[in-house]
Amino acid sequence: MVYAIAQGPVSLGGYIGGGGGDSVQKNHATVGRIADGAIIEREVAMDLNVKKELTITLRNNDFSTAVRLAGVVNQNLKEGIAHARDAGTIVISIPQEYENRAVELIAAVENLDVRVDAPAKIILNERTGTVVMGENVRISTVAISHGNLTIQVKTQTDVSQPGPFSKGQTVVVPQKDVSVDEQEARLAVISAYDNGLETRGPAQPGKVMAFGTDSISRFDSLFQMHADSMAWDWKLLAAVAFKESRFDTAAVSHMGAGGLMQLMPKTAAGLGVGDSSGVNEHILAAARYLDRLDRIWRKSIPSPAQRLKFVLASYNAGPGHVKDAQRLAKDLGLDPNRWDGQVERAIVMLNRPRYFNSPDARNGYCRCQDTYWYVRDVTGLYAWVSGKKGH
Repeated sequence: MVYAIAQGPVSLGGYIGGGGGDSVQKNHATVGRIADGAIIEREVAMDLNVKKELTITLRNNDFSTAVRLAGVVNQNLKEGIAHARDAGTIVISIPQEYENRAVELIAAVENLDVRVDAPAKIILNERTGTVVMGENVRISTVAISHGNLTIQVKTQTDVSQPGPFSKGQTVVVPQKDVSVDEQEARLAVISAYDNGLETRGPAQPGKVMAFGTDSISRFDSLFQMHADSMAWDWKLLAAVAFKESRFDTAAVSHMGAGGLMQLMPKTAAGLGVGDSSGVNEHILAAARYLDRLDRIWRKSIPSPAQRLKFVLASYNAGPGHVKDAQRLAKDLGLDPNRWDGQVERAIVMLNRPRYFNSPDARNGYCRCQDTYWYVRDVTGLYAWVSGKKGH
């Protein structure tokens, strides 16, 4: 069975020519392409509605992208229906509500926003001599020695004519002339490309927090990379970083929290962040910590908007104090699984002896009025940079 046919002229990006022992070559004459590709003659028969699961195959195998895609499907469609089988395959079990409607499920999946992991890559096109470098390429401090070496080989044909009456033969004699021109090498030392990510001193709000912006700070690429790997919005990570340190990598709080994301030393150590860790490690650890906190509240608080506020409160005050506030909210007749107007009212009371000395306050005193404003500030900043008014 013939499914596709490719025909037409082959486009080459080079050539070879010469004669008499000399030759000239540009690029590679053995590499080419057919401009219009293949013509589909027959499609592969497929009945989607009888399938119990769908398999998505990535064009470029990547573990991060596979896990990220499965997470986005589970988060936006139904928890637990998608999983990454390997670096290039994601399997989606068709849920009951999409039974016999596989096409609609595929349409829903293809409209999800998934950031593809783009590894640092340099591409050399041997056909055209083009060098393409991706945006994720980072150069460490390097010394480059540059000089030109030109080797030229010339062939000149001479004729050897025998003398009169010598009975000799006339012959063609090739004469080769080789010349070498070597210029003096120059040495240059180039500093590391990503050193500029280190900042000293807080950023001013007016310079970084524009309404609905897609450019917040010099750390945006790191926020995007690590937020996507944990199925978070990168602008949320940016809002947390701004609230915590105003993008100052050298910031240290009066409680001892340090770095861009203001992680406490014990928490940072548990997430693999040490004194020598850089900005990349701090952002990755913060994303993992937020994901860990999200798992604490995932079952009891199904609303993503409400759960986010519990997660942010836990990031600021610790999950123990937030659970104390839940118990106190229940005692006060409030909803312990709703933050707005409920648990947020209870948590500010944990700075009063009457409440932080009660048996339900197992973690004691908390300056949780700061946590109350922390949640409001971060969600407000997040809404602002996301272009959502009225938050």
